[in-house]
Amino acid sequence: MKLLDRNITLIVNYFLDNICPPVLRDKTWFMHPIIRFAYKHESKMLIEFKDKFPFMSDAELAQCYRRIINEPINTDRKTDLNKQCLLWILKTLSNENGTVLDAACGRGYLLEKLIEENSNLQCTGVDIAPPADIARGGGV
Repeated sequence: MKLLDRNITLIVNYFLDNICPPVLRDKTWFMHPIIRFAYKHESKMLIEFKDKFPFMSDAELAQCYRRIINEPINTDRKTDLNKQCLLWILKTLSNENGTVLDAACGRGYLLEKLIEENSNLQCTGVDIAPPADIARGGGV
């Protein structure tokens, strides 16, 4: 599956969050095609997620995460950051000392880049269920 450029998805997100009225954005019939495009077979679960979330156990939340983590939209894109944002963060922290906490780090792409650019940073990432392929030494 060919993914949309992150800058395009940011425009779509901006439209949905800031221009599209909530009364429309919260309608399943409006959001389903968009979510179906991105998540294919898991779209039904994601459409229902907002209503079910407050009543879900930790195990049910983890199961939802496991179901979508390997969808192409989540595996083919290394980060949710666009190139400009990534470069700004790397430049800003390139000569810094100290610690960085990346909450919701996903697979740790940003932290890996920070460590490559600046070995003086102590980097730590947390996510609801970090994949095993990033569980290694070095604080990622």
